Amino acid sequence: MASDVSASSSVVSGGTPPAAAEGRVMSRLIAWLTGWWLASPLMFWVVTLQGENDHDIAHDSFWELVGRALGWIGLGGAVLAPVVGLVVASIGRRRRACARFALMGAVSVVGILAILYVVLHAD
Repeated sequence: MASDVSASSSVVSGGTPPAAAEGRVMSRLIAWLTGWWLASPLMFWVVTLQGENDHDIAHDSFWELVGRALGWIGLGGAVLAPVVGLVVASIGRRRRACARFALMGAVSVVGILAILYVVLHAD
């Protein structure tokens, strides 16, 4: 009888089922994309502040590189994060995440159009 107990305990594995692991990956990816989108206005703000400050001649190339990198990462967060997040949430069949990314995309479009309007009508 003791051999039956040890045999049955060896059948139970400590690994997670593939569906549960896939769900965690989707959740983490959705959370990362949401964070990227939320951080993009901060990156634009840092780029704006960096452009207004005076730097030493020795550090100008470094700060220009940092500013460009943050600008592109911020633009990617505003444009790519909602699109990729909507695709990931659709594949993962997460309705609340789909709605969240659709709203994020709408806010991004309005923000980009507002920035374009201000830039194009600046006197």
